[in-house]
Amino acid sequence: MNSIYTALSIPIQGPAPSINCIQWSADGQLIICSKGAIYILTPDLGINFDNHSLLRTDRKRFHETHEKEPALDLGWHKNIIELTKNITHPWAAETQDWGAVTLGSIEISLRAVTISPGNLNGVSTGSGCLLVIMNSNLELTLWCAPRNHLKEAWTKIQDITATLKVLPCPQSEEGLPQNKNKLLKTLQSQATSICWSSQSDFGVLPNPLIDGSLLAIGNRAGAIILMRYDGKQSLYCVHIRRIADECITHLSWSKWRVAHTSCVEAFVACGISNGSVVIVRVRQRLERNHTTEAFAPEFSILEEVDILSNRVPEVDKRILTGLTWIDGPDEKPTLFLSKSGVFSFFRIQSSEQKNLSQDPELLAPPSDPQLRHLTTIRVRTQKTSIDSSSLSPVSGVFRVETSEDSNIIITLFDGSFHVIRNVWNEPLYRDDSPNKDENIVSADDNNLLNNLTSAALSNLARSIFWKVEGAAIQDKDVGRISGATSFDEYGTALWLYESCQPTDFNYKHDAKRNSILVVSQLWQDIRESDLLVSRLEYMFEHPCSMAQQSSSFQLLPVLIKLCQKDIYNSVWQHLIQLLSIPTQSLGDEEGLESYTGEISPSFRTSFRKSITRRLYGHDAAHSLRLRLTVADYCWKMASNESREDFGKIAMLILNNITYFYLKTVLNHLIAVIHLLQEKDLPFVMRIIIQSLLEGSPEGLIIIRLDRGLPCLSVTNSIGKYTISGLSSGHTWGRCSITSFLLSTPMSRTCTGCTRKAFLAPSSRTPQQITGSETTSNLPDMSNSGPIVPDTLWIPDAGRSWIVDELLTAVRSCLYCENRFVRIL
Repeated sequence: MNSIYTALSIPIQGPAPSINCIQWSADGQLIICSKGAIYILTPDLGINFDNHSLLRTDRKRFHETHEKEPALDLGWHKNIIELTKNITHPWAAETQDWGAVTLGSIEISLRAVTISPGNLNGVSTGSGCLLVIMNSNLELTLWCAPRNHLKEAWTKIQDITATLKVLPCPQSEEGLPQNKNKLLKTLQSQATSICWSSQSDFGVLPNPLIDGSLLAIGNRAGAIILMRYDGKQSLYCVHIRRIADECITHLSWSKWRVAHTSCVEAFVACGISNGSVVIVRVRQRLERNHTTEAFAPEFSILEEVDILSNRVPEVDKRILTGLTWIDGPDEKPTLFLSKSGVFSFFRIQSSEQKNLSQDPELLAPPSDPQLRHLTTIRVRTQKTSIDSSSLSPVSGVFRVETSEDSNIIITLFDGSFHVIRNVWNEPLYRDDSPNKDENIVSADDNNLLNNLTSAALSNLARSIFWKVEGAAIQDKDVGRISGATSFDEYGTALWLYESCQPTDFNYKHDAKRNSILVVSQLWQDIRESDLLVSRLEYMFEHPCSMAQQSSSFQLLPVLIKLCQKDIYNSVWQHLIQLLSIPTQSLGDEEGLESYTGEISPSFRTSFRKSITRRLYGHDAAHSLRLRLTVADYCWKMASNESREDFGKIAMLILNNITYFYLKTVLNHLIAVIHLLQEKDLPFVMRIIIQSLLEGSPEGLIIIRLDRGLPCLSVTNSIGKYTISGLSSGHTWGRCSITSFLLSTPMSRTCTGCTRKAFLAPSSRTPQQITGSETTSNLPDMSNSGPIVPDTLWIPDAGRSWIVDELLTAVRSCLYCENRFVRIL
């Protein structure tokens, strides 16, 4: 079986090898950081948008001999953020000290990128993720996709460096000479490493969906700066801590874990230029704000930062080539760091828990965790080419699962793969002799891959390099891997390489250089079908709504298998049984207190946040959306004998999601019933009619709402709310949020199920509102303040503040939770 799913040519010079050269976003996009551009690639799995312009593999380049059947031809959507070579901050104008000189300003290039999690306040249109980009002049910028994250241009929304330049120094400036003071401030503004944390889950249900992520910035002054997104297209500083006298070259966040009720903690590993690593612990506590004007509970976050006492390893002046946390089966992460020729592993060792503080104004007294050294492994050279060397820098670290064990795969710049086993207890380097009892089969030639070893994977990667290049490959040809990551954590890997000959010293212009993105199944477990079903079952039971990942990304490891006919045919009966299991009950939505105040900006903001929290903060609702995505995908793949079964399951799940949405809206309407005015009634009438349609569950009985509005008559012309066509036969689509007819191009489309909805009022640009010329084309994604009511693309029956806030509150598709895009 041909194991190569993608071999995509990208016209870039191979980037500098880095663990973060290739990263996945929560939107399911692959972010590649090259020297001249940021490439944003989206796999065509669970995406139904503009399939005619997909990038696909040129199969003519392959050696097609001995191929029994063609591999999956995975398509990709491509987007690019191009490099701008102008220097925004000339550091020589800040200080003439030699310590502030940046050689990267001679020829500007891109150095690093980090990606925000999906749940950010105020990001309701376009991409749910933001990018922070660092260039060789040590400048930082913030980017978003306001219209279409798949195809259209991303926009710079903040110059972060300008914000850093006005921050105070983390130590007292008194007594310092003026030139030293300027130098210290300049060094603090020069970013050398960046990393955005994951979203924090405080264990509150429904999830408050408050942004608990932090951007960590390391600089040349040896300080770490923590910043948070404010929901208004900018980042602000929450903490500065100086941890060293040297430059911070690497940063890595562990995942957040619950320390105690409403309090989470994470660790930031900070790599220093002297070869040591400093561990910073960050604690966040969720606090409820007691305000009289709030319609629903409001929350804020209190941060606390402290530094672990021990440094690892000892200062040896050997630079780090890689630094990352590896999350294990328990909540104690393992730290991986690499230097030339060695891999080192450390683990957080917590002391005994102390009595937690009962004072709600204080954080619990922190324990004193330490890093315990597990082992240091000397790397062995995997001789696959003339350039093979154990001293090559690390270019990728990712976790893979087999039916027997969990393993860590580490790729080096020389193109070799290295397997580490038992990482969380006693890491072992896997380069042993074959073991015939291993249940792993090579996906390339169906021979037993007797053991998952470094030599076997390196040779397999070399054979894939030979097959992709499609020419006479010699020992002097090297496939240098710049970045690598896992595609599904079950044997399918993704890496970026550039073919070169190190012994050829002829100059090759950058425009003629080319890199190849490879997605390949390295091995196939004989229990692959069981693992697939088990993984789906785990996803349905632990959906994690707080992460706000798109369904297409969360289900990526599943969809890459289901789109292959042989795998689908072996599991579809199990999937019908799994999808037919009754879902976790959403429970009775807790009632909202009746609001008797006035319609003020703060009230509307609170009302909108409450809708968002209840629509997207329930794990059970997120599980339903995942189930619907799988059922719909299987319906498309199914033959006639099983298509009807998947169709019935999908319809049942669809109805449950619709009832949940209607119930959420009804509860909010009941709570503000005294504020409803005449222009609000048409939409309220529509919701009442939908709740009384045949088949609606008893939970949608709305006697209280109907009695509170005696002017409503349910029997009044129901037909006009259900007819969606003209006498000529033309039919209109309906808004998936309001159910109004979509007779306007001012709409957004779900990239997964293709359902459409009206644009949120916050999507209007200043030019659309005033008609005057302006240079800003960015939507106002702020969650503060009311929405201007004159939204011209909404029907007259929907000209209500309730509709405005509802459209803004819906940040992703209600039915499959994929992102919206604007086409026109």
